[in-house]
Amino acid sequence: SGKIDKSVLDELEASLKANKLPINCDYDYKKLFDRVVGDKKRIGDAINLIVVKKIGEAEIVKMELDKIQELIKIGTN
Repeated sequence: SGKIDKSVLDELEASLKANKLPINCDYDYKKLFDRVVGDKKRIGDAINLIVVKKIGEAEIVKMELDKIQELIKIGTN
């Protein structure tokens, strides 16, 4: 859970580019994480995230804040 197939990622990226939307995050990971911590979907030390499984299909995944922080750090480098 929480992983996306490379072909789906490629399709999402192509769609974003076609619609002139950003595919990169230029935010400092600490600032971004601080915003996530204040999210209304936060439940204690976790947040319910919407994770795309494939185009047209998503699931709600409860993820601990430390794991989210790790993913944000990876995604902003």
